[in-house]
Amino acid sequence: DALDHCGHRLLDAVQGRGDQEALRLSAGLFLADMDDRITAAVEGKSSLRMAVLSAHDVSIGTCLLAFELPSHNWPAFASSVHVELLRSDSSEWFVRVAFFDGVPPACGTATAERVFTLAEWRAKIRPLKLNSFDYVDQCRLPQGCNTP
Repeated sequence: DALDHCGHRLLDAVQGRGDQEALRLSAGLFLADMDDRITAAVEGKSSLRMAVLSAHDVSIGTCLLAFELPSHNWPAFASSVHVELLRSDSSEWFVRVAFFDGVPPACGTATAERVFTLAEWRAKIRPLKLNSFDYVDQCRLPQGCNTP
């Protein structure tokens, strides 16, 4: 149990729990890609109706931190984070983030979820977004090193 606890503490530090800059370096590229897709859809510049991205449990944990979704355990096998762009009848945009700890149940009830207005989404994501050039610079990867 002590080793497991130490492992979780180490992973929390790497993911950025309590450290905005570490969270930015851990999740910034992925969040920027998501935000770019949402922006393109809102602006009518994308015909994309759905995107499915695959990630490991570590990445899911990082998303939960970025979106401030509660999680008290390591994400179970087959866990997922669903990010949906929604438009109300009055044409207002919302972003729903739903976390399913394990296989989503037939009833569709998420383990945790948040709904952001588009403005709230942008305010949440903007300080975390990172492009590949800044990532290389801020992680101080040697010149010529492949970017993630």
